[in-house]
Amino acid sequence: MSFKEMIFDLLDSSFTNLGVVSIESLENEVCRGKFSPSSLFEKYKNIFLEYEMLVESQQFSAIDKMELNIAGLGFFVVPVGHEGPARAISDLQIMKDGISFKVAFQG
Repeated sequence: MSFKEMIFDLLDSSFTNLGVVSIESLENEVCRGKFSPSSLFEKYKNIFLEYEMLVESQQFSAIDKMELNIAGLGFFVVPVGHEGPARAISDLQIMKDGISFKVAFQG
């Protein structure tokens, strides 16, 4: 399977499945793709809408604080069907045009 075909479930620190991530590219250790949220993502939706607004308005100090808040929520990914290990992620961004994050892949 090529990396572009990888599909993950996005989970929070409570192991709640928040939706499906379809990876489209990996560049400079950043995974980019599409996110199909489940109804349980609603709990986090406003956080990411606010983050996107801060990015668009270039409020850099507020962006830094929001990124720390998002990191503290403990998101991780696991291959759909749980056919592989769970992986912690960092730099998670969910915006209207997609999702991006860094993930620790081990060889």
